[in-house]
Amino acid sequence: MKTEKTTEQRLHTYAINQQPMDDLDRHLPPTPKKTFMLYLLASPVLALGAWLVLIWACLNTDAN
Repeated sequence: MKTEKTTEQRLHTYAINQQPMDDLDRHLPPTPKKTFMLYLLASPVLALGAWLVLIWACLNTDAN
């Protein structure tokens, strides 16, 4: 099964067959700066809104 005769040949074959880790970002389209700034500004507002809705829901429950 193994055609290599020495450990050095096996290591050399293994090193050649190894692929470098693929950077996933290069497969994605670049995000425009306007979109990035919109996300940057909108995310804290959305998080605060979610907390306010949660607090409102907790205060308006009928707890006995």
